[in-house]
Amino acid sequence: MLNRKKILFFTLLFVLVFADILTKWMVVLFFRGGKITVIPHLVEIVLFFNNGGVFGLGNNVLYARLFLIFFRFLFLLALIIYSEQIFEKNIYYRIGYVLAYAGCIGNLIDTLFYWKKIVGFDGVIDWINFPFFNYVFNLADAYVTLSLFFIILGFFIEIRKND
Repeated sequence: MLNRKKILFFTLLFVLVFADILTKWMVVLFFRGGKITVIPHLVEIVLFFNNGGVFGLGNNVLYARLFLIFFRFLFLLALIIYSEQIFEKNIYYRIGYVLAYAGCIGNLIDTLFYWKKIVGFDGVIDWINFPFFNYVFNLADAYVTLSLFFIILGFFIEIRKND
């Protein structure tokens, strides 16, 4: 049964996944290479197709990509199995899990469908760069990273509440 929390959760999930896909395709369609400085020395837009794992590990290896697809499906399955309990937790847990879902779905779509024979390139579309960090990522990656922060915060709040 859908209640207010679930409707908000799934609406936010849809918006986050849509924003991830839209920004990736806007960069692919309108970016002409090189880099665009958004905030000097802080944020740049660059286009990179990552067909490996985190930080490009396993790049250009079919088995690594198949492993990523399998792992992302398992992660999504675990989230689905646990999802009913999410709505009983505090807001920080729910924010963390919606971000984790969105990140997983966004990168799973890329890994499943972005093959050279289908779209003309391989892999996950990464486009956000912090020059001092020197790794390119996308919104889905940012969602997953932020999800850990919110889930840990929610965990500590639950502990404090139960003391």
